Amino acid sequence: MLLPFRCRPHSCCARIIGLGRELRVPLQVTRAPCGGKSSCTTASIAPIVLPEAAVSVSEPCLSVVEFSVVIVANSHNPTILNADFLQHNGIVGKLWQPSEDCLTSPMLSRVAFNGGLNVQADPVRVKFEQTGDALVADSLVCASAAQGYLKTVPHVPYFAMGVNAKCVLRNLPLHRVSDVFKSSGDWTTFRSVVPNFEIKAIYEMTGKRVALDVQEQTAGTERLTICRANIHRQIDEENQQRRLNSMLSALDSWENDLADVRALAQQYAPLDLA
Repeated sequence: MLLPFRCRPHSCCARIIGLGRELRVPLQVTRAPCGGKSSCTTASIAPIVLPEAAVSVSEPCLSVVEFSVVIVANSHNPTILNADFLQHNGIVGKLWQPSEDCLTSPMLSRVAFNGGLNVQADPVRVKFEQTGDALVADSLVCASAAQGYLKTVPHVPYFAMGVNAKCVLRNLPLHRVSDVFKSSGDWTTFRSVVPNFEIKAIYEMTGKRVALDVQEQTAGTERLTICRANIHRQIDEENQQRRLNSMLSALDSWENDLADVRALAQQYAPLDLA
């Protein structure tokens, strides 16, 4: 019997249960050049029976667990933010159902939708954020919602924007990030102990700055590498319409930004996760 499942472009392994143990096996998924949408939507695998003497193997896996877009200005009006405003103006689709965790005030407004979408505004920024165990490009609406907000409220003097992502790399060999520094000197070990590393790297690129924080963690018996990235763009146009157009255009490339984050994460944990 074949077991159907949904391919997830940002998740590289499937879970298979045998004899009470779990085996994660890599899947071959065709990706677009940007690393985002997959051309494969469904697949099938035959059940795998593990022999009694078999050892459960966990393959390296990278998942995007948080994604957000932040719009920065000096004079946002948080009081306009509520579920009706977002849905009536087409910023958020009507299928998104608001939860009870909502707030509207002059200093802070927050609208949470069932399904992991949150929108928050204060006088300086508006943030569109999604969270989940393994976010897929097809399910991410933050960039389109941010574009809808900009078009609905075009008169605000916006001057910067950020695309943010948090990735979790699971099942990596011990101290994989520290291997990057193995040839850097004796400080990488002390009394035969290899430390957990926390790294912050800033990449100044044309038109944007990429800040990456990498941290090794242990969660129970699981070894994790956490990568948090911020892609910041300063909008220097003096003309309001040009400034707005620059931000809308930059948001069109959010999938390329996410692909860059994934590629950077693998620079610090250089395993074949394709």
